[in-house]
Amino acid sequence: MSPFTMIDTTVVIFTVVTTAIAFARSLIVRSLYAALSGCIEIKIAVTPHYLLFVIIPLSVEFIDLHKLYVFYVYLNLTVALVPGLAILTLTISKLLHNEFRSVKYIYIIGISCFMGFALSLPLTVMPINKLNGLMIGHKFSSLYLGGFKALIVMWMYGVKKFSADIQFWLGFKPTVYWRTVWMLLPVTFCVLIVNKINELSKLNDLQQQILAIVWVGFSFLIVAVFQIKTIARYILQSNLLGILRSSTKYGPIDPDDRKRRKCFDETITSRQCRHNCIMLSEKFECNHLPLIFKRQSKTSNESSLRHIFDAGATRNRPSSVVDISYNNYN
Repeated sequence: MSPFTMIDTTVVIFTVVTTAIAFARSLIVRSLYAALSGCIEIKIAVTPHYLLFVIIPLSVEFIDLHKLYVFYVYLNLTVALVPGLAILTLTISKLLHNEFRSVKYIYIIGISCFMGFALSLPLTVMPINKLNGLMIGHKFSSLYLGGFKALIVMWMYGVKKFSADIQFWLGFKPTVYWRTVWMLLPVTFCVLIVNKINELSKLNDLQQQILAIVWVGFSFLIVAVFQIKTIARYILQSNLLGILRSSTKYGPIDPDDRKRRKCFDETITSRQCRHNCIMLSEKFECNHLPLIFKRQSKTSNESSLRHIFDAGATRNRPSSVVDISYNNYN
């Protein structure tokens, strides 16, 4: 299927689902208003009360139709969260399939869905006051994973190379502001991680601290499983620093685009002329100079072949090519 067809189909499905949810919300709000107007008389035709449609969702628990609105809320959350869960499941399944190619892809997806469902069951029966430590552990895991990736990309790979990648694809160079933000991004993650560690240390419940530490250790173990094959290969080659280097296949998917990226020069897009100039600076736009010039006009007598062998007293012969200085000083 063409990517454009897939995008068009996705847009159509998203539009239909969004319209259906909005239509359902209007019907539910209308039903709630009809039930509420049975005990409160409001003359909307005379004075429109727009706050009424804000009060209705807040007062549904006092109305017999509150189950309808609760069902709508859960349905809306399901529609909003299902795409994210699907993308997460497909990403994890793809990574696992790359590591275990002998296992069928459909089996990996099934195991991932079952594991996600089994691990979510304890969260549904756990009290809300016991979820604080688990949420801190989840946020801490996201921060240290994001900070480690930002550290590798922005400092080890380099902001300059990262900006060159963007310039290669988009055709313009990121500004100094964005390059500075990207350079300071790992520092920001470090500050947030320290804040989460401080927040975790202030928890009075030891059980919540253990849950947070277990969640962080579990996420670290999952990342290690994906990277243990690569790390072992470089350890056997006695080249542990090679882990931090980019792969030879890094870059665009197309091999031709990958070759053009390796030979890409940032100054190409800043040229102000159509020539392949060597000098590019703020004072000179280019250093292109013509090498030969032609005379404006020649008589038929001068261009005759017999004048090739005619030598005058000065031994000068007419020529169609002159030195560059002749035209520069005349």
